[in-house]
Amino acid sequence: MKINFLCTLMLSILVFSSCNKEKKAKNIDESNIVSDGYHILGKTKGIEDSTMIYINEAGSFVDSTHIIHGEFSFSGKVDTPKQAVIQTKDYKKNGVAFIWLENQKISIETPTSSLDNAIIKGGKVQEHQTVLKKRTDSLNNILDIIEEKYRYSEVSEETRDSVINAQTAIFSEMKKIEKSFIREFPDSYVSLNLLNIYKTSWDKNIVKELYELLAKDLKSTKTGIAINDFISLPEKPKVGDSYVDFELPNTDGSLIKVSDIKAKYVLVEFWASWCGPCRKENPNLVRTYNIYKEKGFEILGVSLDSNEKHWLKAIEKDGLPWTQTSDLKAQNSLPALLYGINAIPYNFLIDEKGTIIAENLRGDDLEKQLKELLDS
Repeated sequence: MKINFLCTLMLSILVFSSCNKEKKAKNIDESNIVSDGYHILGKTKGIEDSTMIYINEAGSFVDSTHIIHGEFSFSGKVDTPKQAVIQTKDYKKNGVAFIWLENQKISIETPTSSLDNAIIKGGKVQEHQTVLKKRTDSLNNILDIIEEKYRYSEVSEETRDSVINAQTAIFSEMKKIEKSFIREFPDSYVSLNLLNIYKTSWDKNIVKELYELLAKDLKSTKTGIAINDFISLPEKPKVGDSYVDFELPNTDGSLIKVSDIKAKYVLVEFWASWCGPCRKENPNLVRTYNIYKEKGFEILGVSLDSNEKHWLKAIEKDGLPWTQTSDLKAQNSLPALLYGINAIPYNFLIDEKGTIIAENLRGDDLEKQLKELLDS
């Protein structure tokens, strides 16, 4: 999904797209399976020699090498199939290739300088990913066209509404395809990954139904257990409900609860160091915090980072003076699951009685709300 007005572990013209169902991946070339790990051989066109290229796992570079004479290679080993990204530092120029690391020979070939167009051949999971990609390519192409046309355009309110409606229709069609894929491939890590990504945004009854279809070995993985844990959580609290308390380590490692923050109004702010819109919003939060902190306003930061160094550096660089917490579990952080967080930045405002009185207050909206509550 290429358009995201927030940040969405990465998650909308009416779509006609009829998707022919490909046959399940069969006849995998067993000669490609290797016992000592994965071996990636990449061939590119148009990317300058000596350019550094990386394997990115969950936002962190775990391996790197140089492109020499249009080729590069990686070797490693995984206990279970793992999704990763192949990219250069200049990913906006050179694109990215999404691959599944399996203990296989894996080939990546790009007919152009963009890794977005890579042809990837690997193991069974990669075959499944290719099946899904073929079913969603036409929808992603439409999203690309919309993004290119309207990203920097000044549009009327009517046009903006039509664009949002177009995106919504496409995302709805995407969901149908992805849910159908899980039902068709319940033994695939791709299905497990999809269900994990969308567990907080799909109806919980659907998530439970699809989870029950998964193969037993997938349910026993760390991701499978996380999905099951989410299913067992209470429903997401809404505006008008009492907030659900939680406890996380702060930057010193001390455990902090929401209930430990004493103020007339507490804003619980979900963000992450890697989230561009979050970082762009931080100066607005700092300004608003400085205006109202002496009048009974406090903020509790909840980071969905997985890298402590990046998290702490962002706090310092953005000058965030309020209490910050994180368990460094990214989208699997318990508060994110409790509150059904599927896009950041996201926040909710709690009053002295413990009632959630507003959510997703950004920029001027937060300041206007606090002015009404604290300046009257």
